Amino acid sequence: MAEHPSSVGAAQAGYTIHILHSEENNHYVPSLPMAEGHDHWFGGLITVSGHNNSAHRDIPFHVTDPAAGVHNATLTLQLGGNMNAVHHLRVYVNDVLIHDDAWHGRTLYRTSITFPQPNLQAGSNAVRLEFVNDASDQRIDQIYVDWLELAYARRLATDEDHLEFAKEDPAPRTFQIEGFSSSQLELYDITTPDATARIVGWRAVATGDGHYRLEFGETHAGSRRYWAQTTAQRKKPLAIQPKASMARPLASPENGADYLVIYHPDFSSAIEPLLAHRSAQGYRVMAVSTQAVYDEFGYGMMSAEAIRDFLVYAYAHWQRPAPSFVLLVGDGTYDPRRYLSSSGDTYLPPFLAVVDPTLGETATDNRFAAVAGDDILPDIHVGRLPANSPAETTAMVNKILTYERTPIDADWTKRILFVTDNLEGGGGNFYELSDAIADGYVDPPANTTRLIPDDYQRTKLYLDRTCVSGADCRQKMAQALNNQGALFVSYIGHGTKTFWAQEKIWDVTAASQMQNGDKLPIMLPMTCNEGYFHEANRTAQSTSEAAVRLPDHGAVASWAPTGYGLSQGHDYLERGFFLSVFHGSGQRIGPATTAGKLYLIANAPSGTYIDLIDTFLLMGDPALQLPLAAATYPQQLYLPIIVKE
Repeated sequence: MAEHPSSVGAAQAGYTIHILHSEENNHYVPSLPMAEGHDHWFGGLITVSGHNNSAHRDIPFHVTDPAAGVHNATLTLQLGGNMNAVHHLRVYVNDVLIHDDAWHGRTLYRTSITFPQPNLQAGSNAVRLEFVNDASDQRIDQIYVDWLELAYARRLATDEDHLEFAKEDPAPRTFQIEGFSSSQLELYDITTPDATARIVGWRAVATGDGHYRLEFGETHAGSRRYWAQTTAQRKKPLAIQPKASMARPLASPENGADYLVIYHPDFSSAIEPLLAHRSAQGYRVMAVSTQAVYDEFGYGMMSAEAIRDFLVYAYAHWQRPAPSFVLLVGDGTYDPRRYLSSSGDTYLPPFLAVVDPTLGETATDNRFAAVAGDDILPDIHVGRLPANSPAETTAMVNKILTYERTPIDADWTKRILFVTDNLEGGGGNFYELSDAIADGYVDPPANTTRLIPDDYQRTKLYLDRTCVSGADCRQKMAQALNNQGALFVSYIGHGTKTFWAQEKIWDVTAASQMQNGDKLPIMLPMTCNEGYFHEANRTAQSTSEAAVRLPDHGAVASWAPTGYGLSQGHDYLERGFFLSVFHGSGQRIGPATTAGKLYLIANAPSGTYIDLIDTFLLMGDPALQLPLAAATYPQQLYLPIIVKE
């Protein structure tokens, strides 16, 4: 660590500006704001009901050693309007009004308020945020509290044996900090956190009351920040662990792989059978623990950005050909810091970004795939096994291995199940969209080649058309999957994280109770939020997760959304997927899902449905081999050539 000496002779600093920060994180609001660069976590929600009524929240601050003399304090706060309404704010400090303002809309509001420091008192203080619902014709208002900071002039003293303080002006200054219980002191310049310097040459002076005063001088120009403490205040790390052992650094161009697995260390043994299987198929296989990635690309700290940075490097610099398939092994949540006591563990974090025009921030594993250039088109095929334990990992791996032993002439692999919502609530004519996939052609108007080849049996379960109720659809769907089986299950209609259609054609419970053995379908839910795997609550799971995790039964994979979407956009994705599977080179599921996204970009009206590129993700192994006979159907050129510079 660098050192710089103390100096003497400058004018004495009489106080420091001390900052108190108040922040709670117990509400995750992904759409506030609809912009990157924010954590989307808020504290309390304040609701005002009724015109001309008000509601308030008191925020406590404990002020220590306020400096004597004439000083101003500053309160900086950030709030979030949760409604498209007028938010009328009044701010009080110890019952004294210091601010009266308003803003409009579902937006963030930040302001700094300067007020006389005598409004504060040593010890307990209260900042009151009052909201008055007095806008014309406004019946209700809602506001989130994000954070507050109180800056005040503090005497240079401590009763905790440590103090952070600052030199606020460019002139040289001498500092005298009172109140240390020991002469064994240390002093650091922390102005630049990654270039901390030890200050030497200071003095510890006994003050006669059993305490000590730290004295030093500073000649560096500009503002500086310092940390002083007794040596007894030194912190110990919770643990020191060796860096993950690797044959060579990940950031080495000597590495190479076709099939790359990034896994949480808890699941290392559970993935071994899959690694051996892929290696036997001729892939160059490499498995990397998340901790190895964090150590080399994230300063040892868990982050989705570190994983993406690693993939960007591997794609650009590893031995050619670059990795084609990336399997992420581990579940994740939008609460990796576990702000909420109900949150589960994050084994492999989702890449969170504001990509959905309605929902805002959501998981986009697509950003792990878009590793070349500044666009969002996938360059590699990425899938995820959303595992929370070695047992769940083993269950999903076993189903992949079982699936790839399926004979291509197995009866169930020649069946496709088409399911739709009814037409209530708008959103498109789901019957027609499904029929166009099930019975349509790839070459209109000639109509010589069907999108789904004629030798595939189509079963249609259309709510209010071929089944009379949600329960009827659910029963028929369970019977079809458990008895006859299906290669694919297509669903078109409304949906949520946990069920299809308001009538619950299919839901988490039904998916968890499948008894279909080794007749493992691939799910294609062309709906909303059905792949929302990153819910924080440890007991929550989406419908796709339930089906993919189910041991010995369920689904082998699901191509599902983590956001909202429009049925017209979903149609481009699904059409591109089936074109790749039956008329292209998509006999592995990863290339087929990528082809679906490229088809959307190439064929949808310019600039439309782009969010679906980011929100659709594959739960499953992207290298999963479909039980199809190669080149059985005519090859069709249906995508333009896309070149990335």
